[in-house]
Amino acid sequence: MITPDKFYSKEYHTTHDSKIRMWKNISRELLKRKGSFLHIPNKRSFFYGIAASFILYFTALGVVGTIKQTIEQSQPQVVKVDKAYQSAIREFEKIAPRVKYTTAANRSGQDYASVRKEQLDNLDATIESLRKETPSGDLSPLLQTRLRQLYSMKLQILQDMIENGEITL
Repeated sequence: MITPDKFYSKEYHTTHDSKIRMWKNISRELLKRKGSFLHIPNKRSFFYGIAASFILYFTALGVVGTIKQTIEQSQPQVVKVDKAYQSAIREFEKIAPRVKYTTAANRSGQDYASVRKEQLDNLDATIESLRKETPSGDLSPLLQTRLRQLYSMKLQILQDMIENGEITL
């Protein structure tokens, strides 16, 4: 059996002076590393990881954008037209949301404005009921024509209200 005293020969043993020098060098290196503000042990792999995460992030954004665009382009033309009407009316109502009464004392003006508001509410309800009847945006030609007529009527009422000064822009 090998005894620890005989495992290494005398020439492999360190001297006392070499041990002191070795530990001084180790202490000096440790102080240098502790003093740095941003100490990253393996800088190359750290920066490769950061670069890879940016590449993955932008790739994911591109894939999501491409999928979204593909889904929008695969929709039938009818659904695109329906969405265009809806967004046009929605944007128009955002611009002109308030109905003003020209004279507070004029009862017929208030009645006229309330009738217009009721017409718009009825049109909205009719459009919404037609949209609920058609599952997943599958629009028949008859339903398309009816929705276009309703959208046109709504836009016409809003245009008349603007021309008569009932809606302030």
